[in-house]
Amino acid sequence: GWLCVTHALAINRPAADCYAFWRQFENLPRFMLAVERVEARGESGSHWVASGPAGARLEWDAELTDDQPDRRI
Repeated sequence: GWLCVTHALAINRPAADCYAFWRQFENLPRFMLAVERVEARGESGSHWVASGPAGARLEWDAELTDDQPDRRI
């Protein structure tokens, strides 16, 4: 099944700065507490490692499917 997570926060930075930070997936563990690491794999792929419930280790590969610079990833 699918897992849908929704969270909102305000960031007082230009869209281009936010996009550049988020587009470097290796930055995401800096504020996504359960995410241990993200490794870029080519232009659109990444490998994620996170901690799950009861100390379980979760790993998955992700593919970027919608990349609109300075708008959305």
